[in-house]
Amino acid sequence: MTEEHEQVISAVADDPWIKVAGIDADGVLRGKDIANSKFMKAIKASAKGFGMCSVVFGWDMTDELYYDASLPTSHIQFGYPDMVAKIALDSYRRIPWENNMPFFLASFHDAKTMNPITLCPRNVLASQLSRARSQHGVEPLAGVEYEFFHYRNERNSSSLMERLQLSSVSSLPQLSTGMFTYSLIRPAENKSYYKAIKDTTRSFDCPIDGLHTESGPVYEASLAYDSIDKTADRGVLFKYLIKCIAHEFNITPTFMAKPMSQMPGNSGHVHISLVDSKDQNRKVFDRKEKDENAPFQGLEYVSDAGRSFLAGLLIGLPDVLPLLCPTINSYKRLGHRQYWTASSVSWGTENRNASVRVISGGASGGTRFECRIPGADANAPYVLAALTGCGLWGMEKKLDVEIPPLEEEAEAGKEKNLTGEAQDRMSGQRYLSRTLKEAVFNMTRKDSIARKVFGDDFVEQFAATRMQEVRGFEDVVTDWEVSRYLERV
Repeated sequence: MTEEHEQVISAVADDPWIKVAGIDADGVLRGKDIANSKFMKAIKASAKGFGMCSVVFGWDMTDELYYDASLPTSHIQFGYPDMVAKIALDSYRRIPWENNMPFFLASFHDAKTMNPITLCPRNVLASQLSRARSQHGVEPLAGVEYEFFHYRNERNSSSLMERLQLSSVSSLPQLSTGMFTYSLIRPAENKSYYKAIKDTTRSFDCPIDGLHTESGPVYEASLAYDSIDKTADRGVLFKYLIKCIAHEFNITPTFMAKPMSQMPGNSGHVHISLVDSKDQNRKVFDRKEKDENAPFQGLEYVSDAGRSFLAGLLIGLPDVLPLLCPTINSYKRLGHRQYWTASSVSWGTENRNASVRVISGGASGGTRFECRIPGADANAPYVLAALTGCGLWGMEKKLDVEIPPLEEEAEAGKEKNLTGEAQDRMSGQRYLSRTLKEAVFNMTRKDSIARKVFGDDFVEQFAATRMQEVRGFEDVVTDWEVSRYLERV
């Protein structure tokens, strides 16, 4: 046990109760309050953790069980035995809105073998982080930008979800109306809530380095750039804290990708780069001298490793898309250029229409890549594992970037008077799936990059969870169908 861990144990010695939670396949925190005595027993090397029901990975986000016993995620045939929740002492923080109660994250392991549970998001990310360190000698760094939509709860009324049972989402009151990005006025209208976000993210160890309004009743928060494991944890915890503190102000936030059809969606853009494990001042994507023979403009100061990482992202994106866009609703957000969401695999220099935006530091360094595909509904550890894994795969294969940046394609399109999808098709770009079902089919292909990065077990198990979403949606008669067909057909 490290000195830091001993300090953590000492810090919680007098707390009667401690909250511990793990992350499920949908990015939802699943946990419990445990007595201090149980916590102290669980962190002993001999105990390895404490028991928690394996149903955490045997049901969906609505606690609907995977009843099909043939599904690799279903434990119905085994009676849902306990798995071991292994407490991560380095995840220690205190919950400001619960009287500073201690909080820890946990990873899930098989109770008999102590092997990592395949679907556990923290385990999935840990595997890619280990690969980065052991095979490439690098430390991945990342930051996430979350957009989140707000509804206003009327005082002394039923909850927003209860009201939603009786009326359409369009009738729910929004925190603000109209479009006003980067507004200094809108935050002043809800200054107590706005200030609470800034204060609570700091005290809950989810630091942000930017907060502003977006189009509509939307805020965007930029989580501070850090190691991918810390950023992944903070991505999940950020949503948790926003949902908890918003209710104190009669506000209901949502991170669903597309809350309203005629409004921009909620993105979860990810910035990523690599540094040398032994010398973190050495930025792996940087090239000191300008490459006059770079394959494309915009890559002159990007290193060979950086170009291969970018190529791995571009080739792998369609096959890991269910990890970046995990819900039925995710795909309603993609493909709207007026809202800067790409529909095809693309990259560009400082180009927000692209799937991957290359932010080159030039001669001064600091190059990073921004993947603009993920929505705010995505599970942060899965997203960061997918992007890291695809990029490392590209480095291992020493891949080259083979498609031109959007800027060059735009010029070619102008010459032919092409715009939008016609321009993309001219360039032969690979299109992103437009539905979750199609994305899962791509992910589970025998030659899928997802299988190369994560292995067959994870791909099959995660695909099973997504097909539960697909079947659930396909069985529902929507309001759109009723209003369209009830009278006319």
